[in-house]
Amino acid sequence: MEDKIGGLEKFISDPDDLVEVSVEIGKPSLHHRSGKIYYAEANMKIGGKLLRADAKDYDLRTAIVEVKDELQKQIEKFKGKKE
Repeated sequence: MEDKIGGLEKFISDPDDLVEVSVEIGKPSLHHRSGKIYYAEANMKIGGKLLRADAKDYDLRTAIVEVKDELQKQIEKFKGKKE
């Protein structure tokens, strides 16, 4: 997981920005009867701004990649507003 989400650091241009990341992956509880569905969720705090992404998929890796891609889009949008 760290190699997937960790790759986002190259999109953060200001090394002085304090960045906190919280990631959760797993399967929803069995009472949902949704089958073998996995979820990935990430919260990233950059300089006081909270970026959040989540995804569900039958493949855990796919859910993780979707979260990474969404966070990348949000980081780029955040950088555009900051500059």
